[in-house]
Amino acid sequence: MDTVRYPFYTILSTVNAPYREHIDADLLAECIREIGEVNKFTGQVWGFFGEVPIPHQIAFAAHYSMSPKELQAAAKRFSELSGAYFKICEIDL
Repeated sequence: MDTVRYPFYTILSTVNAPYREHIDADLLAECIREIGEVNKFTGQVWGFFGEVPIPHQIAFAAHYSMSPKELQAAAKRFSELSGAYFKICEIDL
């Protein structure tokens, strides 16, 4: 098993578990980048920020050329839109 990609399988199973329509890693990354745009995958984005361990979030973002600060900014925007609290919003990156 490719240990670098393994967290992505875990991430996708976590974010997609409660939903009938599943998204892939590319679409999840796009949704994170474009937070604030109307999209129907806000549940998966919530699952990413709310359920996925922060180190896996950072590794996922790095794979899609997002810095930890960009990821944190996206989490903060999503937090403002959803009213949810995410740990990544409060840590020093």
